[in-house]
Amino acid sequence: MSTLVLPELRHSKSLKKLPEQGIPTRSTTRLLTLPSNFPSQRSSAMLTPTLSLNFIDNKLLSPKAHNNKNTFKEGGIKPFFISQENRAKFSVNSYGVTKAYAVITHPGLVRNYNEDRACISINMLKKQSNSEKSFPKCSYFGIFDGHGGSSCADFLRNNLHQYIIQEQSFPNNPKLAIEKACAKAEQEFMKRAQGEVIDLSGSCCIFALFVGDTCYIANVGDSRAILCCERGSKVKALSRDHKPSDEIEKCRIIEAGGSLYQTPFGYNKLGPVRVNPGRLSVARTFGDIEAKMPSMGGISNVIISEPEIKSFKITDDCDFIVLGSDGIFDQLTNKEIATQAWRADCWESENIHHRCGAAVESILQLAFERRSTDNLTTIIIALKGFKRAAKSRLRHRITPVV
Repeated sequence: MSTLVLPELRHSKSLKKLPEQGIPTRSTTRLLTLPSNFPSQRSSAMLTPTLSLNFIDNKLLSPKAHNNKNTFKEGGIKPFFISQENRAKFSVNSYGVTKAYAVITHPGLVRNYNEDRACISINMLKKQSNSEKSFPKCSYFGIFDGHGGSSCADFLRNNLHQYIIQEQSFPNNPKLAIEKACAKAEQEFMKRAQGEVIDLSGSCCIFALFVGDTCYIANVGDSRAILCCERGSKVKALSRDHKPSDEIEKCRIIEAGGSLYQTPFGYNKLGPVRVNPGRLSVARTFGDIEAKMPSMGGISNVIISEPEIKSFKITDDCDFIVLGSDGIFDQLTNKEIATQAWRADCWESENIHHRCGAAVESILQLAFERRSTDNLTTIIIALKGFKRAAKSRLRHRITPVV
């Protein structure tokens, strides 16, 4: 995929197209570094279906945490927590089965840095594909939750979707392409991590890949994806959290030679279950050379980067998919997130794109109210059911969460 990366800009009017980089695939996708004065959601911060949203510079999208002394009280949205430069970015056109989409990221309430990254890539095409008509409509939505630094998350954001489309098996066998692309991403980053300056960073990853009317969810780590169906009456988990406390992961870690432990946290409490080697509170990641390389004190196959993949057909009953980093899902249940998306404050409008923008901001705000201190990133992908509800100005059937 021929990807154009725009340099850091101070004025949005100065956006310019750079020469192609010679990557042996092509797409109308572009990667953008958003300028600090990129317009807010309320002033139409819109993503065209030929853009790939790429959060690159913390200075642009991750300002210092707010030092607001207001107390928390659920039930009332307090938009002062979301600064102008942190407003949601949303689509302007539909593409295939994805009727609209929006993304928002924030460093959280106490951190002045953001290690979360996100990438949206629309209209993915191979170079050898002579016509878009002969190639299924493909799109990609990914969240990368970095730790120990942002370089691994940066690497995945910039490369993983390209590795997928470059695979010979794509798009005929997307599952195989995902598996091979993830293995390549791990191999390439681990090579870089062993350079002159050792890179100790790692990252979790979750993404949704649409190929025609089929969606593939791939997960490595503890980010999460959910599907809302039948106007909100059903909420389905599309991923499994790869936590060391999970019985499947626990058995795998111990069989590979690793061990688990907890440390005291506060009065008469224990912290999260962690893995030794690596001291990680997650069982699957990209990177994390200390946990994986014997020369660094690690053990092979204790922390792994193998993705867990699920697939399903998009039907008329599908409302939307929500992807989120653990900063979102550690504080909110799947049902609460779905309910919050339906509660978004612009149901007087039939514009599905505006509603998606309002939905991710509403989810973020509830995470604030639950005192989430982690970095926060979420993406919503509107499907047929949500668009139909928008046209008829219908709300959801879910019993409101109290």
